[in-house]
Amino acid sequence: MTVTVAPRAPVLPRALRPGDLVAIVSPGSGLAGQFPARLASGRKALHEMGFRTMLSAHARHTGRWAAGTAQERARDLMDVFADPEVRGVITAIGGRGTAEVLEHVDYGVIAANPKVFCGYSDITSLHSAIAAETGLVTFYGPSVLMEFGDTPTPFPETADAFLRAVGVPGPLGEIAAQSDIVVEGTDWEAPHQRRRVPAPTPRLVRPGCGSGPLAGGCLPVVTSLIGTPWEVRATGSVLVLETPQTPYVMDAARADLWHLRQAGHLSDLAALVVGWPFALEQVDDLAEILDDVVPPEADYPVLLGRPVGHTSPMTTLPLGVCARVDGATLMITDTATRGA
Repeated sequence: MTVTVAPRAPVLPRALRPGDLVAIVSPGSGLAGQFPARLASGRKALHEMGFRTMLSAHARHTGRWAAGTAQERARDLMDVFADPEVRGVITAIGGRGTAEVLEHVDYGVIAANPKVFCGYSDITSLHSAIAAETGLVTFYGPSVLMEFGDTPTPFPETADAFLRAVGVPGPLGEIAAQSDIVVEGTDWEAPHQRRRVPAPTPRLVRPGCGSGPLAGGCLPVVTSLIGTPWEVRATGSVLVLETPQTPYVMDAARADLWHLRQAGHLSDLAALVVGWPFALEQVDDLAEILDDVVPPEADYPVLLGRPVGHTSPMTTLPLGVCARVDGATLMITDTATRGA
């Protein structure tokens, strides 16, 4: 059965162009200040991709819990959106403190100054809040420390997918499965080029076809937003979920997915797309969990195996634009950015 949902018209940011100024913010973590070499590597990679960079006022702060108070981090976000010279905003990394800033953000500032906003993991909270409050298309993609700061350079697939998503007006087309995947974690104390292995074959857990706006993010963060004003709008969406790196395990994923089901967030989807787990030995368990937790009466496709979130190389997905899942094919069918 084909499910098609007509979302409201998304608010498109201006596409990034060479020479544009990109601001780096730290809404959820103080790691940018603790690892200056990694931050410098990430900025260098962005410079080599053609962008200029700046740091928000508190991006390098190293407080006990995060880079400043919740109010300071929210102010940083509003300041860079309000700055007319800044054309894009990229998060330093995820963390655990992003939800703290949500109630302090003046979303009117973001609505009045739409621009590219990119991050993943704990940044799911801001993606969902910005979408709910402004309708702005945001980008679930790389961070400065983790991906752009990788050694010796960002993975080419990661950089290319980012540049394509944020810099080329027009539909992205198919988001294909990648042939290789990285199984080594990142060692910031002893950086080295991480080993790649052949990626597993994607799993079509449930067949079907459906279209709707892309929504979602990091599974435990999506779950934590339930009951807040900024919970992910799952109904009618192509819901994209991904799981964090270890020590997050499949028992936790199972609990989070059952929470989503019991909250009604898996009942009326257009499609469900799940990224590769960080540890590939978890693939069989995750496929089994998905088959178990998706309601038996649901007739939408469930696809496991795309390079989303906590995996390398990583794709960049525009949240809020229309996508289509047809069996094992994921297509971005709407434009995510506008020209000058």
